[in-house]
Amino acid sequence: HALDRDAVRAELPSGDARDEIGDLSRSFSRVLRQLGEYNAYLRSLASKLSHEMRTPLTIVKSSLENLEHEPLSEEGARYTARAREGAERLQKILSAMSEASRVEELIEHAEPEVFDLRETLAAATSAYADAWPERKFRFDSILGDAAFHGSPELIVQMLDKLADNAVGFSRTGDEIVTSLSVDDADYVVRVTNPGPALPEQMRAQLFDSMVSVRPEDAGKHLGLGLFIARLIAVGHGGTIEGFNVQGGVSFEVRLPIGE
Repeated sequence: HALDRDAVRAELPSGDARDEIGDLSRSFSRVLRQLGEYNAYLRSLASKLSHEMRTPLTIVKSSLENLEHEPLSEEGARYTARAREGAERLQKILSAMSEASRVEELIEHAEPEVFDLRETLAAATSAYADAWPERKFRFDSILGDAAFHGSPELIVQMLDKLADNAVGFSRTGDEIVTSLSVDDADYVVRVTNPGPALPEQMRAQLFDSMVSVRPEDAGKHLGLGLFIARLIAVGHGGTIEGFNVQGGVSFEVRLPIGE
């Protein structure tokens, strides 16, 4: 009971006892308090780093842009291009870290509303066909409507991350299928794409921050998309899981229907 999803509860009920159990409880309370402070520091670290590094990174990028207009040797131009690529990658990392922090804040302060989950998912899937014309997108559901209490903006953001992941692992002309169904007391959202199977040794780490299983030739990828998708799913009281299917991969999000 000392741990819950949002915080560490440092005060234990037996802490007022004046026997050995009380001494032990007070010792554990001190440890839990320090753990809670450290956990709070880690939660705010990404936004602090992003804020502190943004200005010096801007200076580096502008200096490199100015340098490119100067007469440079072939070797100097090559090193300048490498430096600019590194600066752009760092910019993407900072932007992704800021996005993850913003999602956590949005989940904490979001005002849930009742909306039609089926209609929201169908509209988002239709938009993906325009964003990625080299892929085919299909939405499947036999539900007439699907009232859900939550944040439609965050749910769409979660689906965005799953769609981007599906595009990254599929090929031109492949069909990516989003589906919505009901299982017991949950809505089940699945995004399925053809492509390579998930490595079994990485499945437990798929939704961790800065973890990516994309091949190196697929371009630099930060591995924060699935982490953000998990934040949103868990923030709505749900779960998310990835598993292999015949000829591809499927990601399943379960969201409690509620009352």
